[in-house]
Amino acid sequence: MKKTIKKSMTFVTMLLLTLILFACQSGNDVEIVAHTEQNLVHEYIMIKATEFEGAKYDWFIKEEGTDEWVLEKEAWTNKLYYSAHHQAKYDVKTEMFIKGNYQSSNVITIEFIENYGETFGMSPLGNRPSRNVDFTHDVLGDEKYIIHGSANKTQDEFAFFKAIYGTRYVISAQIDILGINGSDPFPKSGLVAAQFSDRLVYFAFDARPTFDYNDVIVVNRSGDDGGKWEWPGTLTTGIDIDFRRIEGQRTKHRLTVIRDLTTFYFLVDDQLVLTKQFPDLTFDTVAGTYTMAQSAIFSNYYAYMDDPDSSNDVYDQMLIEARGY
Repeated sequence: MKKTIKKSMTFVTMLLLTLILFACQSGNDVEIVAHTEQNLVHEYIMIKATEFEGAKYDWFIKEEGTDEWVLEKEAWTNKLYYSAHHQAKYDVKTEMFIKGNYQSSNVITIEFIENYGETFGMSPLGNRPSRNVDFTHDVLGDEKYIIHGSANKTQDEFAFFKAIYGTRYVISAQIDILGINGSDPFPKSGLVAAQFSDRLVYFAFDARPTFDYNDVIVVNRSGDDGGKWEWPGTLTTGIDIDFRRIEGQRTKHRLTVIRDLTTFYFLVDDQLVLTKQFPDLTFDTVAGTYTMAQSAIFSNYYAYMDDPDSSNDVYDQMLIEARGY
């Protein structure tokens, strides 16, 4: 009889302790905080809620200007990693369920921004440019430019024309090489037509660390083996190029690429230097700037898609001039 009473008392004690613990937990407010209130589009913000063991969290998102809360995720974790696909502000909250009861959290606001320029930034496919590219001066006006920044290591840097995605377009920019990043003996600055997971066609000045080589290169990179460059590519020499023509002063030179389906026209300082066929490159590509181990300023740039309803737009005029008919 005494053993039965002792067991009953033990059970009651454990039950009371459980109820007290749950009461303490359910009495606490569920607070959520974000590790940052602002981030770039397509990059994640982590939101963290007060943690309760065994709790389930339903995460809700409401975009600014809308009235509806949307269930973003059901999770057994107190963390939500969220990214947005366009510039906007969002309200976030969670409802925490534990032992049949729930609490609603406070509401926080997070913001995603496109910290890019007027012409350059994220590609139409969502490819993000390199962090070391400065878009501050890519604004409306005649003096706009972007800078592929300096670095103390060898690295590739790229940015994308925001409006280019197709098989018929023209891209162009003047390039002012500032310096060398790292110790690569063959640094380059140029333009690309690309599907970054698949294919990349690179048209670049191969000015070397001395800045006075007159080599211009077209090289293909396939999607095989995670991206394989087909060096040495097609090299064009004998062009009047010198980025340090006057000692102590920098000189700019222009690169232009005209894509006509599978035919590419490559121009230096508005003069055609190479026409090249890529028979298997039948799909749409994005386009942009690309540097290998160099810092450079890209300026006086333009980019035009072909207007299928016009036979005399800027693209058509440049294509006719490049191919001579």
